[in-house]
Amino acid sequence: KLSFTPSDQASGSYVLTGNAAGAVWSGGGKYSVTLNDAVNSGKLVAQGKNTIQAAGRKYSANAEATFTLRAVAPCR
Repeated sequence: KLSFTPSDQASGSYVLTGNAAGAVWSGGGKYSVTLNDAVNSGKLVAQGKNTIQAAGRKYSANAEATFTLRAVAPCR
């Protein structure tokens, strides 16, 4: 699960939690949003530290993920 909590219109924090095949994922950090109104798109960049625990070991690293944002028509 990836959860975002806004601080303002263009930034905030995120928390990562979950598990798969015996591996437990966790982490968190900050994110920022940049919009390009001319083409109804933008990007969200998340930067933080994420951890995987599996088989009695723990691995942590800084991470950055970029998500492309696109406007969609509202539902009717």
